[in-house]
Amino acid sequence: MIRNIILIYIFTILCIGCHENDRLTYTTKPSVFFPDYVTGKDSVGIIAEVATACAACDANIVEISQSVLREYFAMIMLVDITTLNVDFATFSDRLTALGKARGLDIHA
Repeated sequence: MIRNIILIYIFTILCIGCHENDRLTYTTKPSVFFPDYVTGKDSVGIIAEVATACAACDANIVEISQSVLREYFAMIMLVDITTLNVDFATFSDRLTALGKARGLDIHA
């Protein structure tokens, strides 16, 4: 329950400033963005390890929002997966495995 509240809160923060009339123009191929959710007990190096796993797959982190409430960590990353060097299922499996190894829930 608290995890869902934290994720909704962080997602709301990410959406502040988004307007219907904003228009994006592309000079190259449009990017494909995917949200990555990380929750669990706070510890040193969570962001670094998730960022390293993304970089290993050539996923570009566009935006990060994270929050710590007492010992509970929650993060949403907006990841550009346009240039992945692996298929999306492999990328997702690698992040899930990292989460299990760290005792975190990582949903990609």
